[in-house]
Amino acid sequence: MSLNIDRIRGAMPRLARRDRRSRLGNRGSMGVMCAVMIPVLIGFGSLALNQGYYSYRAQLLRQTVQSAALAAANKLSTYYSTGSSSTVISTAQTFGGYNMPSSQYGTVIPSANVVLGTWNSSTNTFSSGGSTPNAVQVTGVNTAANGNPVSFYFGNMFGTPSVDISATTVASYATGYTGSGGQGVGAMGRSFNTIVINDLSDSFSGEISDQIAADLAILNCVKGQTGSTSNFGITFINGHASIYQPLEQAGTNNTVLQLKINLITPCTILEDSYCGTGSNVASGIASAISQFSGSTYTGQSKNIIIITDGAPNVNSSQTYTAADGNSSPPICTAHNCTDADLETMAQNQAALANAAGISISTIYYTGDDTNSTDQANFRTFLAGLVTGTGVALVAPSAAQIDSSYNGVCSTIPSSVKTSS
Repeated sequence: MSLNIDRIRGAMPRLARRDRRSRLGNRGSMGVMCAVMIPVLIGFGSLALNQGYYSYRAQLLRQTVQSAALAAANKLSTYYSTGSSSTVISTAQTFGGYNMPSSQYGTVIPSANVVLGTWNSSTNTFSSGGSTPNAVQVTGVNTAANGNPVSFYFGNMFGTPSVDISATTVASYATGYTGSGGQGVGAMGRSFNTIVINDLSDSFSGEISDQIAADLAILNCVKGQTGSTSNFGITFINGHASIYQPLEQAGTNNTVLQLKINLITPCTILEDSYCGTGSNVASGIASAISQFSGSTYTGQSKNIIIITDGAPNVNSSQTYTAADGNSSPPICTAHNCTDADLETMAQNQAALANAAGISISTIYYTGDDTNSTDQANFRTFLAGLVTGTGVALVAPSAAQIDSSYNGVCSTIPSSVKTSS
């Protein structure tokens, strides 16, 4: 069979034209598809970008609020020493600004969003207000109402140019974390070794029950807030110091410590051989420094809490030695010491405590029979003994000796209790 070459040659241009038309048709289809898909892909990309940015901003705000709450709670003691929450609030705002400067993010933590209150460790709840706060709640906001919402890239494409976010953290003194996630933020497991100096002088005998309540509250604070890492002890002062309860682990020995505290009475010779020998704060500080010496407490938190109703009171029949704070060279000799000498001795011992890394807090009960001039002088004297992270507190009534413990406990490094 022979091929008709002419017919084949005539058909080839028609096939070529059909192929060209097919290719042009395919190109047209691809063009339509691209016209449809490109905006869709851009939309998905924008959504992914917005979601990523939202997650970043939410995390940034959460971390900012956590650091602000921790810093604010670490200043809670200033509320007890000044009666004002201004330092707590300003600290939260300052730390908020470190992480999210107002020039870029607006005022993330308004002053009204820093709230003092009480953290209940039994129910893991926060209650605002109260006269003896132990926690700070900080809420950070990026909202339209606050003038600083989170703006989205290409947000107008989806009718959502911005979104509101907020974060809230409660921080309190303590080293454990009880919020969601099971992971603490703050000074985890840090010790708060504490020696309470109880004034057993005659002038304070009527307030022993209130001093016992304060001792128990401080023990509970040390045991309950710092877990099994802290030791607790009690030292009595009259003209001299005597160790009533040597430093013991507060958690393991809690029941025994409570029983021993409840056995404290107005000074008797069986309890303290120095009854009726005046009042010498220096001796208590010197004794505590000695108890904290040695490698056991190296690098750990060491704290002295002095509970007293006034300044030192000399007893002319007493001789004050180096163990009483009359360091070498002695401030005074034999029976020639004065009240002013005992004050100087206390100030010198406080300086030695500070050099040894020991924090001193004072709780001053103003007393029912102390005139206003002496109250002012005694308050100034005791405040001058404060060292480290300690705080100077004043109890105008005997009942407030107990409640003052919150101010002391607020010097424990803070941790996050809950964050959302």
